[in-house]
Amino acid sequence: MAGSVDQALRAQRIIVGGLIGGVLSFAAMASIVGPVSRTPDPKLAHWMPMAVALLSAGSAVRYAMLRRSLTTSLRARADQLRQQTDPTGLILEEYRRFVVVGGGLIEGPAFFAIVTYLVTGNRPALWAAGLAVVLLAAHFPSIGALRRLAEAVTRW
Repeated sequence: MAGSVDQALRAQRIIVGGLIGGVLSFAAMASIVGPVSRTPDPKLAHWMPMAVALLSAGSAVRYAMLRRSLTTSLRARADQLRQQTDPTGLILEEYRRFVVVGGGLIEGPAFFAIVTYLVTGNRPALWAAGLAVVLLAAHFPSIGALRRLAEAVTRW
């Protein structure tokens, strides 16, 4: 069981690492190429950063809802999890879904922010993408995070 948990976490790390690499690569390319137009449409320059903020806020709310759904679902099985010496194998599938969907919720606004920079030249949009990389790193799956999740849901 421990081997399969380690293998599953390794696969999840590859996925999240790929998300981080994709955001960093696109941001590096965008910073080298620079804005597509030196005189962006003023309407786009005004609305796109606001759209980045709204998309980011919406994704943050959805991430929090996803996390809460995960813990609620696992707490419903708390008695079953308490009977195991190591319940990580039993919660692995739910954790795997959380890692993939949560990573996508972080990555999506990052790519939109980079596109915003390319279209409008708005440098803070690149900073938003940098923040997304930090959040993806914090979202990086680990056996410690999986065990902390198992402990948190079995305490109730």
